Amino acid sequence: MTEGAELTLPLLKVVAVDAGKDPVLYRVVELNGTKVPGYFYGAQLTPTEAPKEQDSFRVEKVLKTKKVRGETFYYCKFLHYPSSYNEWIPKKNLVTGPD
Repeated sequence: MTEGAELTLPLLKVVAVDAGKDPVLYRVVELNGTKVPGYFYGAQLTPTEAPKEQDSFRVEKVLKTKKVRGETFYYCKFLHYPSSYNEWIPKKNLVTGPD
């Protein structure tokens, strides 16, 4: 790993349990609904509480800018989220807050 790089582990949701196997197998998806191929053993998963709904997220980096019908949009990478969650956000929805 590159010095200063931050490890980001994805949050996953269990969508199927195959209790007929020994050990039990789990099928998971990412929180954005993307299917994760294969099955996982319980020892490979770390239980956590579901993230609370939030109305704001910290932007780690603005990757691109575009204008659509005169409105500015930013393609944002969100702090602590994998790149699969990157999204175009209208400028009017971004707020500068304390660091």
